[in-house]
Order: sequence, then structure tokens, then C-alpha cells
Amino acid sequence: MFNTKLITLLVLGLLLLVGGLGFNCASQDTEMEFKEFEGFDLEQLGTLQAKLTYVGWQEEPIPTVAFTSHFNVLDMAKFEPFRRPGFPYDNDDYPDILTFNCTPEELQRIIKSVGEIEAVRRGEVIGECLSVMMYNTTPAGEKAHEAILDTETSRLLVERIKTSLDPANEEGIEILDFLARVLY
Repeated sequence: MFNTKLITLLVLGLLLLVGGLGFNCASQDTEMEFKEFEGFDLEQLGTLQAKLTYVGWQEEPIPTVAFTSHFNVLDMAKFEPFRRPGFPYDNDDYPDILTFNCTPEELQRIIKSVGEIEAVRRGEVIGECLSVMMYNTTPAGEKAHEAILDTETSRLLVERIKTSLDPANEEGIEILDFLARVLY
């Protein structure tokens, strides 16, 4: 009887340990391939949300930058189920998130431009600097795509997002310039 209870406890403990190692609660079929984001029309881009989160070592918080279209309300909670295990997303939880709005056309240009960065397109982890995550709700459900980049690729990403904005989007350009100064 003792052995049965011990084995049961060990099995339960092992299951809890494996479950606690950080397996993402989001099922794999909810992860969207980057090409699906590229296929969104302007109406679908009206509900797209994106964020840039510093996930490296830091002495003090580095503000997350988040953006969506003028037709949408940013909701940071939507990104939480898609966070990768083992990375600190603490900056997403601070109140000083820097936000700006884009037109759907700007979002379309951003997706096209950052899609030329292979690590972003493939959703790879190539460092511990900047997480770039996109989220949208579709008829098929909630979808997300994330890449976690090294410093050099993060710099390229921020520059590509900035140059995809209309010159009149002064707030977005200013926020991205600020992020670049803080990070690099």
C-alpha cells in the first residue's frame, strides 16, 4: 500500500513538474504562421495588435511599446496566453507602456517590412533582447506570432517599423526613436 501511494505521488509530482516547466497554455494550432498575417486585408488589420517587449536583463523597467490601428482598442491581456516560457515579460505588466496608433495601411507595410527579417518570419528565438509579438482575432479564433531577437536584429526591426510609418505619425516615430535610444 505504501508503494502504491508513493508511486501515485511520484507520478502526480512528475506531471506537475512537467506542466510547470513552462509549456505554453496556448495550443499550437492557435499559433499563426507569419504568412497568415501577411494575408490580412485592410479590414482585418483594423484589429491587429503588436508589441515590442524587452526580455533581457535589466536594472530598471524598459517600457514595452505597443500599437494597433485607429479602429481598435489595445488590450495587453490578449498577448498573455502566447508568451513563451522562460522569458521575462515583466515590462508588459508595468503601467508605463508606450502606445501609438497606426492606419491599417501602415500596419500592412510594417508586416511586409518585418517579414523580410527571417527570424521574425519564422518566429525564431535568436537572442534575449526584444520580443516582437502580433495578435489578432479571426473567425478561426485568437492568433499570435512571436519572435525573440538578438540586439542587432532588434535594432533592424525597430528601424523597419519606424520607416513603415507615415511621416505624419509623429507619435509612433517618436516612441520608436525613444525605444531605440533606451535599447542601443
